[in-house]
Amino acid sequence: MIITDKLVFLHSPKTGGTFVSEVLKKLQRRLSAKYSQPKPKYKDLRLLIFDLHNFRLHLTQHINYCRIPVKYKTRPILGCVRNPCDRYVSQYEFRNWERNPPVKKRYILKAFPNYPELTFGEYLEFTNTIEIKARRYAKELKADIGIYTFHFIQMYFKDPRKVFNKIDEDYINSEAYKDDMPNIIFLRTENLNGDLYRALLSLGYDEEDIAFILNEEKILPDSGRRRADQDWKKYYNPELLNYVKRKERFLFKLFPEYDRPDREEGLNA
Repeated sequence: MIITDKLVFLHSPKTGGTFVSEVLKKLQRRLSAKYSQPKPKYKDLRLLIFDLHNFRLHLTQHINYCRIPVKYKTRPILGCVRNPCDRYVSQYEFRNWERNPPVKKRYILKAFPNYPELTFGEYLEFTNTIEIKARRYAKELKADIGIYTFHFIQMYFKDPRKVFNKIDEDYINSEAYKDDMPNIIFLRTENLNGDLYRALLSLGYDEEDIAFILNEEKILPDSGRRRADQDWKKYYNPELLNYVKRKERFLFKLFPEYDRPDREEGLNA
């Protein structure tokens, strides 16, 4: 989580958050130098959380809305969103699910004997069964939703537990969820430079101070280098695409630009 004098940025995993975090810190350092301030005015807030599987504490920058310090909650909030189909591919190739299994390996092997050698289709099933059940609030969940809808609610809603207890088709279709969401400015992963620039401009940053953002190169986390041929459409056939669309139907409703036929050209037959 990055906190400046004008905004709070929530860093959701695998959505371009590393880029946004580093650019915001770079901007604050530039402003500090410009106005001869003793140090940049930002907080890079991280929290220690307990890993139930490995029984250890680890530091994370992926802090959700609920944990924004109260005195900062009135500031504009930025987040990132990514096409769920693309994000599944990114998580699959990143393979954190192999390096840090969500539960004991013996339990995984009962359902997936070839683990960790999973096909992409097997991974979709794995992450939406084994992984999602290991998440906080999973026992509260009544609806059949995908892991990225689960992550989204956990990251960006005012009271995730309350939402997990009541989410169903009526809740989604009636748009009752709008009462449970704070006002967040979402940046699209595929257009971070432009979206971040426009968001900061709307929040009162001077155009000359943020113009550099439009030409910033991608910034990826360690082990996050994407292969040149990692086009998400190559991983899908119509059956797998329909599976993701069903699981993540709530996200596709919130961000309908990701549910367009022209985005599906080039799928494997």
